[in-house]
Amino acid sequence: MPQAKAKRSSASAAPPPKALLQAANSRANPLASLADFDAAGQCLRRTISGSSKIVSEDLQTSSSDHPSLPPPLELRIVCRTWAQLDQATRQWMLDLTEANMAEFYRQSAWGWNRSSKEGELRHPSARHLLVYGGEKEESQENSAKNSSSESSSKTSSSSSSQQIEASSSSPIAFVHFRFEEGYAEDATLYCYELQLVEGVRRRGIGAALMDLLQQLATVHRMKKVLLTVLTGNTEAVQFYVEGLKFAVDRHSPSRFKTEPVDYEILSKKVVVVEEVKGKKK
Repeated sequence: MPQAKAKRSSASAAPPPKALLQAANSRANPLASLADFDAAGQCLRRTISGSSKIVSEDLQTSSSDHPSLPPPLELRIVCRTWAQLDQATRQWMLDLTEANMAEFYRQSAWGWNRSSKEGELRHPSARHLLVYGGEKEESQENSAKNSSSESSSKTSSSSSSQQIEASSSSPIAFVHFRFEEGYAEDATLYCYELQLVEGVRRRGIGAALMDLLQQLATVHRMKKVLLTVLTGNTEAVQFYVEGLKFAVDRHSPSRFKTEPVDYEILSKKVVVVEEVKGKKK
């Protein structure tokens, strides 16, 4: 009897973290584990509605504050490894990251190193979500006119603030994430990069992509979603902490250092199906 009881207990126990990570990393395309995955197109198709509350990347405003709402965005999301990317897309990812982040890195003890950043993107377990899309067809003509008018009035002040624009053939955003062992030897999904071109910011795309990572972490039974944010990037800190309710992780440097830190490790627990069912009982 004791042996039978132990066997039942073992069967109901969660797999060890290393087994979960091995299973997650063995998937050719993690997106295929989601219910709305388009197998024919090998992608996800999501719509970001212009009528939804815009709190994710602009925490001070909502759709009710805007008499003229931006039109919905139709997104196509694919997942690739570095080896599967063409050279033009690799270059675009590095250029966008440098344009968005180089100055924040220079303000920290890390400094900016493009080669080091490329090394991160090349990591064997790195997965990249590439987001393609734009406004719905009926609004594209007006949007193009407005974009053309705005760009003609802009001037570039320095190479570090160079604008990386979206086009029909280029992505408008990307995410670099990995399934990997966390600081407490648990199974986690770590978000290394979330980068958007300037023209599509404050439209809910960032929040939608972070929600997608949460979904991937859930179906692959990760314990939490982790990310690192530079403290000098105050908008990003606000976005993650106030907008998405991430918390400073117990392994973040500010938890054990008295002096100011250049970065924080943020985390958000993943509620797996088994936990939800258990609470209902």
